[in-house]
Amino acid sequence: MSDVFMRPKIKKDTMTPLKILIDSPLNFRQLRAQDNLQISQWHKLLQSELGYAHPASELKKKHFGSPLGESVVFAALNESGDLMAVSSFFRMPGNLRTKQAVWQPGDIVTSPAARGKGLFAEVNQRILNELSREDLVIGFPNSAALNPWKKLGWPVLMETMTVRGFGWRPSRRLKLEALSSLYGASDSGLIAYIQHRFNQPDYRFSVHPEYFFVHRGQLCGVFSRHGAATSRAPMPLGYRIVLAPAQDRPMLPRYSRPSGHVIGRPGQTYEQTLVVLNQISPLAFLDTL
Repeated sequence: MSDVFMRPKIKKDTMTPLKILIDSPLNFRQLRAQDNLQISQWHKLLQSELGYAHPASELKKKHFGSPLGESVVFAALNESGDLMAVSSFFRMPGNLRTKQAVWQPGDIVTSPAARGKGLFAEVNQRILNELSREDLVIGFPNSAALNPWKKLGWPVLMETMTVRGFGWRPSRRLKLEALSSLYGASDSGLIAYIQHRFNQPDYRFSVHPEYFFVHRGQLCGVFSRHGAATSRAPMPLGYRIVLAPAQDRPMLPRYSRPSGHVIGRPGQTYEQTLVVLNQISPLAFLDTL
């Protein structure tokens, strides 16, 4: 596939400067850590379109400084080098038993002026072309973001839930290091990844005998220590919870409703995904927040 995506030419007297910017040939290429200008443009788009709150240095660290390895990032650039769209798949901790590679899509954004031109599909396909066929991809889109993935043939494998609680259970606060030890993060690479991604002031952690809780703003992630599917715990890995006003105490749910989905790359099955979810430490899934 050519790295230049040609668009039909339009007569100059019918084009505004904006249309010249968007309708010119686009160059699709993989971004690297040294592409500081494009990473800065990516960061600005995430800020303006998705409310990204972290500095550009944190975005670069996330994708090009992970102890698990660099993300695969593809961008669409116009002739002037302006970023029109970008997608990334970042590495998740691999299956601790088989070492199977697992990726998660994230920080995907398109310039408002370039929407509706198929760039979302194009940049994501470029990334898939770089991955091994055996690699698994697990995404967590909310309901509003699901349709573009479904149009690309990505199967919906599970649901995530938002829950509201009306009762409290005893719990105790933990530092991230203690949480890693308590919940089976014995793999040194996994521990390094957790420290890299989540040892930040906006995350707080607390535990209950059956669950651990990850607080971030108005959301609290609730993770079963028994994995994604178990008869021992009523709440599977990866549920999200909406905090009541007393945000300093975790809760268990009294009712819940679907809030998002677990998707996989085309051809990936529920069974494959469930095996990975059950064998990766649940600490790896803090990104669902």
